[in-house]
Amino acid sequence: WPEHYVIALGIAFSCCKDFCEKLNFYDKLNKLENVLNLWSIRSLSLIGRINVVKNLAISKLVYNSSVLTPPKDFAQKVNERIFKFIWNYKPDKIKRNTLIRPLCKGGLNMVNFEMLEKSLKAAWVKRLADSPDNSNWKSAFLESTKAVGGTLILQCNYNFKNLLRLDLPQFYKDVLETWQTLQSHEPKEANDIKKELIWNNQFITIDDKSFFFNTWHKSGVNQIADLLDENNKFLTFN
Repeated sequence: WPEHYVIALGIAFSCCKDFCEKLNFYDKLNKLENVLNLWSIRSLSLIGRINVVKNLAISKLVYNSSVLTPPKDFAQKVNERIFKFIWNYKPDKIKRNTLIRPLCKGGLNMVNFEMLEKSLKAAWVKRLADSPDNSNWKSAFLESTKAVGGTLILQCNYNFKNLLRLDLPQFYKDVLETWQTLQSHEPKEANDIKKELIWNNQFITIDDKSFFFNTWHKSGVNQIADLLDENNKFLTFN
């Protein structure tokens, strides 16, 4: 292994986690600040400053944030710098939650890096779902999630904390936790309940843990409806 670090596909790898974070994130953050400082001397409108942030500054962080887990509180540090820039290093004049809304809802389409980072993680769900299971890049995810059905987990109404203990890389933990926040739901109507997947379901547990039976899954038992007879009574083993 090299004494310091190696770079592959634009990502720095090292035996030291802190050094990796410095190269992959904090050095990029410094480049972002350099861009903002360069443009801060110009007399720009609010919309002009937002365009600088979105097109010239945040782009420094997108690739690394899409394939790595950012350091703790990194998103907050990014937001602090970009929002200070758009207000010319003065106190905010409009609430940030208002500013990031689309134009049709009274906002200015400002970017929130914390939300952007989550959207980058959520984009991996489509890649995992659409790519063939024999794809080499996908093998780590499939092996790590074998106990919960592999890519089937992406269709389940799960709570990450209730899943069987998984030995997942941190990046895939972030992907699953982000996806949970987007698709987790509590069915109310009878028809919706019958359509619920049984496996890894946060509302169907054994000893407070969701479960996955591979033999049942392969036999076609997946939804609650598969356990009911024509009178909506639960089937028996007999």
